[in-house]
Amino acid sequence: MHATAIGFLIVPLSLAVFFLAPARLGQWATIVSALDAASVVNIGGGFPVGITPFFFVAALIAVRIGPRVLCGRVRFASNEPARDHVRVLTLFVLWAATSAFLLPIMFKGLPVDLERAGVDQTYLYRVPLHWTFSNAGQAGYLLLDLCLVLLFLGNATRPGYIAGLIRAFTWSGLIVVAVGAYQLLSFRFGLPFPDSFFYSNTAWAQLAGEGIAGRAKINSTFPEASAAGNFLAMWTVFELVLAARTGREGARHWWFALAGTFMVINTTSTTGYVALAIAWTFFTWKYLIRFLWQGRVAVRALVGAALCLAATAAALLIGGHGGSLLDAVVFNKMQSGSAVHRLASIYRSGGIFADSFGLGVGLGSDRPLSSGAYILADLGAVGVMLFSYLLWQLYAMGAWSARRAHCDRQGRVWLEVAGWALSVQLVAMLVSGAEITGPTLWIPWALLAAVVRRNWLASARPVSAAVAYAPLPTRVSATS
Repeated sequence: MHATAIGFLIVPLSLAVFFLAPARLGQWATIVSALDAASVVNIGGGFPVGITPFFFVAALIAVRIGPRVLCGRVRFASNEPARDHVRVLTLFVLWAATSAFLLPIMFKGLPVDLERAGVDQTYLYRVPLHWTFSNAGQAGYLLLDLCLVLLFLGNATRPGYIAGLIRAFTWSGLIVVAVGAYQLLSFRFGLPFPDSFFYSNTAWAQLAGEGIAGRAKINSTFPEASAAGNFLAMWTVFELVLAARTGREGARHWWFALAGTFMVINTTSTTGYVALAIAWTFFTWKYLIRFLWQGRVAVRALVGAALCLAATAAALLIGGHGGSLLDAVVFNKMQSGSAVHRLASIYRSGGIFADSFGLGVGLGSDRPLSSGAYILADLGAVGVMLFSYLLWQLYAMGAWSARRAHCDRQGRVWLEVAGWALSVQLVAMLVSGAEITGPTLWIPWALLAAVVRRNWLASARPVSAAVAYAPLPTRVSATS
């Protein structure tokens, strides 16, 4: 076991936040989630393990919130939407954790796509299923994600807390953009890049320096370009909505969205392109076409759209080979070996689901390149139903909260921002996502749930709670 260079920076700062400013642990976890390819400590041996900065901070969060959960101090009002959501989420996490330890033993020997080998390596020869520490690790990570959600919910009504999370998420994206921009310069001008600092997690294959159609792929602080593209697509839309909905004070977010768009193109990630294109389609309808249909002109949205289109054109032209890049990444992607291997892994997940009698083979056992196929093959019918119901709950709670007369303008903006970010991330994971434990899913998830709870408690006044840990009355009238 050895600490990394980035660990010597992150660990002391995280401990300082833990002891001196515990109320900011959620913001700090959001910021360090950008360092996805790094590890604060690596554990060698037959099965290497690397602890990312996010999960190190999430473990500190668990130390804070775990005793409160065990002592029964995490409570919600009897008719509060967040209470039912937490119950179902807890069931989902418990089923996933149980499956990670039980199902790989029950269905030992079934052919699966090996978790760490990747679909390209197991396309022709899959490996027999057996329990590994990867199953245990995935279960532990999902439990830490649950602690993050509980932390966000618990502090939802603290003054300035959600605004702080919004700022932290903006900063996390700026870190990715800044590192990606320097990586682009290092490729073009031969500048030194600190690979050992940002790509220190020895448990993962670090795919920095790859290229396509004569261009280098930008993966910034992520282990591969597709992961960076997924995150940047989500973050760009996050910034776009902030810019469109926050007036003059949101002007800087247009420039952030422009930078994000530029970097998404440079990742050459098909998933990032698809997610951003879908998001742009809905954004154009919501903030431009619909306004024009009503006889109004959304000037800020129009300027922002023009800037982001300019960033797209610049990213395609500056590096050269723009036409061949689009041909390789978009138009002829389905003919590539990578696409064939990915589609095969998705198709085979249906067979694994059937061979396991609908139970799945356990969290972390099979690795199809789609989060939907991942849940189907690993968590079975129970996991699919619970996860689908959780998403429906989030949608229903968000729609209800947006319609409430007591929901202030800031609350509505936060709902839109978190909802758009989560939606784009889910689309990206459906197109290409190999797991469901990463912070790029659970941070916007927890943020949206926290905004809903904040708005609900505001509409339920005079009965309110500063934190979820405080005892609440058994019945609260939503119209009082």
